[in-house]
Amino acid sequence: MDVSFVKTPEIQQLLDRAAGVNESGGSPRLKAIMRDLTESVMELIVRHDISESEFWLAMKYLSDSAGEIGLIVPGTGLEHFLDLYMDAKDAEAGLTGGPRAPSKAPFTLPARRWWKAM
Repeated sequence: MDVSFVKTPEIQQLLDRAAGVNESGGSPRLKAIMRDLTESVMELIVRHDISESEFWLAMKYLSDSAGEIGLIVPGTGLEHFLDLYMDAKDAEAGLTGGPRAPSKAPFTLPARRWWKAM
């Protein structure tokens, strides 16, 4: 199936409802971010033809590892990406002073890897 499935009116309405886009209160920016994040996950599910069992296995991994989120974020490279992104934004704005201090966490995955359970 093509990821265009996620762009159908039914799925787009679901995304708006799930993110609370048309609800009063809350942060419009946070709603937009959560909507985009959810849409990206849906596109990943379609693009990689992720099965229900694979999806729930990944959710279990995140749930079981919630106390280790400080290891998961650097282990997946997201923390380093944020450093690089902020450096690029500074450079684009013409700010100088050198790069930010690199993350002290090594680029390694947490000990419990969800894909090993498959």
